[in-house]
Formats: sequence, C-alpha cells, structure tokens
Amino acid sequence: MSIRIEGIERVFSLVTRLPQGAHFSIESKGGKPHLEMQASGDVATARRALFPGVWKKKFQEGCQWWEYQQTTADGVDLKIYADRVGPKSCKRIEEEVTKTVHVPACLAHDEVQTQTVVRWECPEEEAVDGP
Repeated sequence: MSIRIEGIERVFSLVTRLPQGAHFSIESKGGKPHLEMQASGDVATARRALFPGVWKKKFQEGCQWWEYQQTTADGVDLKIYADRVGPKSCKRIEEEVTKTVHVPACLAHDEVQTQTVVRWECPEEEAVDGP
C-alpha cells in the first residue's frame, strides 16, 4: 500500500536537519504534512533549536509531559512531545495530597492515601521562541 502525503518534499528537507539516529514520524493530518519527534530535557531544547520559530508549549496532564508545536513557514506541522523536564520559564511544583477513602462499615477504619501531585507554574500563556 502506498500513501501520498501532499508536501512530503518539504518534510524531507526538515528531516535532514535531525542528527543521525534521531527517531521521528511523518504523517498526514488533515491533508498537511506533520513531523513528530520524541525528546526530553536538553535533547528537546536542541530539537527546537534546529527549527527556528515560535513554539507553543502545552502540558499534557494525562501523560505528565510537555509538548511543543509549531507550523513552519511552508506549512509543515512540527511537534516535540514527551518532555518531562519542562520549559525553563516554568516552575515544577510537587505537592503531597492526602485523601481519606471511606470503606464499608464492616471494616474498622477508613483508609488514608497520600499521593504526590505535580503541577506547573508558568508565566501567562506564552510561546517558547527557540530553545
């Protein structure tokens, strides 16, 4: 089976910027070429530096990681995901949360559970320009 992605030649020119051995995926989403890369910490910063422009950041609660997205001038969507370190402009805050779980009356005591919740404090919704 073959799949035709409009504008795939634009993606190839971007892929050549990646270091040898870098993992990435190319897809067509809504008819637009889409290049995704998984990276965290300094590697994510280096990947963003390879593609100058304004990156929009978003924290994914369910996965507990950051994603960065931008669209290049020639219409290729770029996405870097799975960054667990986060932007330098944001502060990671860990809080201990204690919950009381009520159990059936036949058991003597309610159960107390403690878990660590991570949240981030960032300046007002800002874009990340470059690394």
